[in-house]
Amino acid sequence: MNCGICLLTVITAFISWLPFAGAGQVKPTFSDVAYGEHERNKLDFWKAESSKPAPLVVIFHGGGFSKGDKSIISGWKFLDGYLPKGVSFASVNYPFLQHTNNDYLEIMKHCRKAMDFIVANAKKWNIDKTRIAVYGSSAGALIAEWLGCNTTYVSAVGAYQQPMGTAELVLPYLKPGCPPVYIFQSSGTEDLLHNSKYASMLKEACDEKNVECQLWGSQKNGFTRLPGGKSPTNLMMDFCFKVWKMNPDDQLLKVDRVKE
Repeated sequence: MNCGICLLTVITAFISWLPFAGAGQVKPTFSDVAYGEHERNKLDFWKAESSKPAPLVVIFHGGGFSKGDKSIISGWKFLDGYLPKGVSFASVNYPFLQHTNNDYLEIMKHCRKAMDFIVANAKKWNIDKTRIAVYGSSAGALIAEWLGCNTTYVSAVGAYQQPMGTAELVLPYLKPGCPPVYIFQSSGTEDLLHNSKYASMLKEACDEKNVECQLWGSQKNGFTRLPGGKSPTNLMMDFCFKVWKMNPDDQLLKVDRVKE
């Protein structure tokens, strides 16, 4: 593997300062559900209250493929803001490089196994299989993008802090027909791991392949700034609702109205 991507193993992804933190702890409906035989083949699932199959966002944590945990989502605004709107969530642990003999693609395959498991349980967990998004930060962004290009059931992809490794783990798999991609990049050129060039690289590749891609940024990188009053979380979910052709403010999204 290119020595550049190997740097992901020694530079910690930005876990503690993610812009989604600050919400109350929301306990999952199902915890530590095994989707495979490895000790880190575990996921948590938050089931939305809905009388019809609910859309789903699956989260993959960052950590340079060498650390991190699915529990990070428990304090994110994703849950407080959108679980009550009728969106279900899952957060996935996966083996690290030390578990796969430094094989990045083996990690990706474990994550695809998690997605296969979720889809297989769609009826049981009341999931709308036509409205599944994957989202990740740093290393998790690479996982989400790889899954978007290597499964048939992902309808939208979200990435926070596009990292080193984009050229090796995403671009070779990007092709026409891949699901739409949302990227938020807060860092600039001073960040070695999350250099803004990686977000530009993916955006340009998506444009070449006619894959829809939204790229948002900050004053550090010159990308289009977030609209007033919008957070990266809001914008990501707006993106998903657009792809899903759903109205995020429609109360019917939460649960069908009780007949009077």
